[in-house]
Amino acid sequence: MPEYSVKEIINDINHSFFLPAIQRSFVWNDDFICKLLDSLCSGYPIGSITTWETYEEIEYRQFIKGSFRRSHKGTYDIDKVLPNSGPKNLVLDGQQRLQSLFLAFKGRIDGKLLYLNLLYEGDDDKSEAQYDFQFLDDDNDFLSASCEQIEKRKFYPIAVKNLFQNQDTPAEYVERLIQRNSELKKFEDIISRNVAAFLDMLNSENRFHLIEIDKGMDAADPKRKNISEILEVFVRINQQQTRLSRADLIFSTLKMQKNGIAQSVDGVLEELNANHNLKVDLNFLIRCMFVTSDLGSKLDLKVLSKYENVEKISKNFSACITAISSVLDFVCADLQLIHSKQISGLNTIIPFVYFAYNCPDHKLPTKNRDKAKKAFYLLSLSRSLSRWGEARIAAMVKNDLGNLEYTSDDLEFPYSKVISWVAYWEGISDVSNYLLGLNPHLVFTLIQGRTVQATHNKENSLELDHIYPRKILNEKAVESDVINSIGNLWLLPRGANRNKSAKPPKEFLQDALQKGALQKGDLTGAKIDGLESLHGNGHRKFIKNREQKLLNSFLKKTGIKQSDFHKAGE
Repeated sequence: MPEYSVKEIINDINHSFFLPAIQRSFVWNDDFICKLLDSLCSGYPIGSITTWETYEEIEYRQFIKGSFRRSHKGTYDIDKVLPNSGPKNLVLDGQQRLQSLFLAFKGRIDGKLLYLNLLYEGDDDKSEAQYDFQFLDDDNDFLSASCEQIEKRKFYPIAVKNLFQNQDTPAEYVERLIQRNSELKKFEDIISRNVAAFLDMLNSENRFHLIEIDKGMDAADPKRKNISEILEVFVRINQQQTRLSRADLIFSTLKMQKNGIAQSVDGVLEELNANHNLKVDLNFLIRCMFVTSDLGSKLDLKVLSKYENVEKISKNFSACITAISSVLDFVCADLQLIHSKQISGLNTIIPFVYFAYNCPDHKLPTKNRDKAKKAFYLLSLSRSLSRWGEARIAAMVKNDLGNLEYTSDDLEFPYSKVISWVAYWEGISDVSNYLLGLNPHLVFTLIQGRTVQATHNKENSLELDHIYPRKILNEKAVESDVINSIGNLWLLPRGANRNKSAKPPKEFLQDALQKGALQKGDLTGAKIDGLESLHGNGHRKFIKNREQKLLNSFLKKTGIKQSDFHKAGE
């Protein structure tokens, strides 16, 4: 295994060593970086670096150079096409370590330089740091400090950036340092210890071990690894270390292709997440890309081993994004649902994305949306796709959505098929209080006209809670299905809810109304008909009556009818 000095490797970064586009962003914090330098100076192994020498024209990026700010980290990941101008070494494993050292020796992190405290004597406990590295703002007042000040602080930091550029031997460097500040003569031994360790770390050819794939092979050698094989190497490395999600690995595969998808994804996700809290993520986006390309709903990396599948995804990408945008507009604008809790997760959206993708212009038709609305409400309410989503989405697409006549003027989303699926999956044959209780956030969003969205004042954010407190009903030995019934739940502002404690509901609501924490409209909107209905032992009657009111209101709001279930079963 070839061995290189730290200095050789760092000086070759962005000249010979680059990052493949599959690599993630730089994520190490200051503590990790300082620990890495401590390990190197202590002579501890830090693992090998795996590189791939290639002549192929594939996407890559440079290591971050100069000043790096973590708040802007996404802006540094600019991918380019590797020119076919000679061999380049792409780092498959070791990115975080090399990037840390490159910035430590040649740049800044969040405006700070990395310093080595030359007066640190190490720690008797070998599990603790033996060398004191710190990121500091520029401050040179210590260079002229007196012996008394230096001894008191035990702190005399030197920028490692300057040490890295040094050409002197350790003894020569220490001699020049003492010449500039004679007060340091008293600390010559400990300074020599730190300087020698650092410079030895930089120049010794046994600190970096490289695993070099295809190194030195002829450019046309058939034994050279291809992109698919390198992706497999990358996947296996990551499976042995910090696990990447399947979506991350699939995205990495797509980034290796010259298809433009990777460059678009970050911006697309930002646009898709505007004005709602549905939390559209990479997992959802890639699943939609698979489904609309008829590649199934399972995030299977093997699917991309066939080049024609990658081509299909690339070709369909723009239309897929149009379909997703159309469905998100439908959910947020038409249905007024803007939080992931209301829709039971993003899987609920995917069948509608497939439907929209196959419609003219890849958008949901503007007419005949009533059945699409009812189907979406039912899937969100039943939470049918929040479990076993991959298999269930695939079944819907294969058996129903894939067989529709998408050119028809009377095209409608197959609401009756959704009813049949929900009955098959969940054993639900009508709209009941049990069904409403599966997703109370959706129910009360529709009935109370309020939504669980982010607020500037946390006290105004909405929380789901009991009307009759659990503590009171537990003391009365009331059954849990009654306590947690939809008839005993509602959405109320966090500020009011946190002051509720275990007070009887009538007492709590009277107090909240008097203080202005709640308004009478909050009660009527939640189907609470006056405080007189909340007398001490009337909980069963109150809950049962309210269940029916909520059920009637839900049916009216959604347009769903009990007869819909009977028709679907015929």
